[in-house]
Amino acid sequence: MKNYRLAAEAEVAALQALDISKSRTLGITVVSASALWFKGQEFGKSKRLAYRWLATETLPEFAIDELEEILREILILVMSWVTSLPFQS
Repeated sequence: MKNYRLAAEAEVAALQALDISKSRTLGITVVSASALWFKGQEFGKSKRLAYRWLATETLPEFAIDELEEILREILILVMSWVTSLPFQS
């Protein structure tokens, strides 16, 4: 998990220096960072990064699709955790 988190941090740092006019490179980097946070089980960071960039109009369509898929996977995980909790009345 630690290696995924370190890689995600490196991708996020790369985003800071990236020329956002290069939309394909931007999309690849954002998706990579969000996916790495996901694999590192940092679901909140993965979601926040995805939502932050989805709110812009700078991502290519493939990146939007992939970020939405990551968000769906996070939702599925969260829902499976919630439904597996013992019911308490």
